[in-house]
Amino acid sequence: MDEIIKNKNKEYQRRYREKHREEIRKRNREWARKKREENPEKINKYQRERRKRNREAFLKYSREYYQKNREHKLQVKKEYLKRIREAVIKGYGGKCACCGESHYEFLALDHRNGGGNRERKEKSVTEIYRDALKNYNPDKYRILCHNCNSAYAYYGYCPHNLEKTKE
Repeated sequence: MDEIIKNKNKEYQRRYREKHREEIRKRNREWARKKREENPEKINKYQRERRKRNREAFLKYSREYYQKNREHKLQVKKEYLKRIREAVIKGYGGKCACCGESHYEFLALDHRNGGGNRERKEKSVTEIYRDALKNYNPDKYRILCHNCNSAYAYYGYCPHNLEKTKE
């Protein structure tokens, strides 16, 4: 008799879950969000340990996910870099410090005292822009157009500055 009641109860629960699937998911998501907000350190620690225990499975999943969504991931990355670059350019004056060029496409982040090549070997371009944005440092960085930047790199001066000194 007990077995019949258990089976009926299981069947009822299965039908209930099927019928109210979205409600249950919503309730579970809300519960998980609340738990994450209450104790984010505990959740982060658990996630790190879980990834460490199942490292191979997570790497496999990550590779598969990237391959399936490669185009989307690349597009998101490109848009992110563009947003950061625009913010840096705006934050450092929005125009070439030498000639005044203000078209976004022609502008670049320049290292005032050189060392940009060395920094690109140590960090990605995204990291450089992110650091320049996070740690505003006009003594280290400035905005130059590509022409002025190239002139400083090759000749150590910009022809615009020569013209200004002649006047």
